[in-house]
Amino acid sequence: MGEPPTRGPTGQDQVRARWVVDGAEHTGIVDSGVGARAGQTVTVWVDEDGNYMQAPNTGTDNAIGALGAALGFLVLGTVGCGLLLIGFHWLLDKRHRAQWQREWQSLGHTPGWSIS
Repeated sequence: MGEPPTRGPTGQDQVRARWVVDGAEHTGIVDSGVGARAGQTVTVWVDEDGNYMQAPNTGTDNAIGALGAALGFLVLGTVGCGLLLIGFHWLLDKRHRAQWQREWQSLGHTPGWSIS
């Protein structure tokens, strides 16, 4: 870590670093946390080839994601059911009004009340 850190999209400082895995040296830009200094040792996650990778999600991260997805599905399901009920009510109301129209016409009257 010889150059000054830059702020990455994760909100952590990013620096150029080098690390050794199974005798092979690797270099790259890694998240170093906030306030890292040149020469400081930083723990990084690597894949099976020794390449840098982001740290896996924690159990808390996964729980928050699952909770957010569950709440999203609950809201979408509630809104969907509400819209379905509103549509069903509208269709029944339309059918009911049409039935009233047919009954008035069968009596020879126009719908509504007579003013005279």
